[in-house]
Amino acid sequence: MKYDAENLYDIEYDKDAKEDDEKKKSKRERKLEEKLKRKEIIDKRKMQRVLSNCRLCLGNNHIFEEQILSFAKSTIMILPEQKIYPYGHFNIVPVEHVGSLIELEDEVRIILFFLCLGI
Repeated sequence: MKYDAENLYDIEYDKDAKEDDEKKKSKRERKLEEKLKRKEIIDKRKMQRVLSNCRLCLGNNHIFEEQILSFAKSTIMILPEQKIYPYGHFNIVPVEHVGSLIELEDEVRIILFFLCLGI
């Protein structure tokens, strides 16, 4: 095997270039991970704020015992605040807090659908 100084230089240069690329990549990856963690924290805080302000959640002090008409495994029937809805109306809401009905389990969605139809 012949010793080729020029080839050896190219190999060393390639190694250094690869190490630099890996450092840059890892730095980018760290920044991306930090950004994702910050976003996760912000989203979690936002959800906690929404949950604490939800006027239909049982965990909050927004619903009084007198408002609850019926309590099932996955849904509750409550009287709304008189300021918001006309007299004689009621709400059927899931026990689990969700941002959208699409996020509910299929079973709960079907129950709510049939309750709304009066079946």
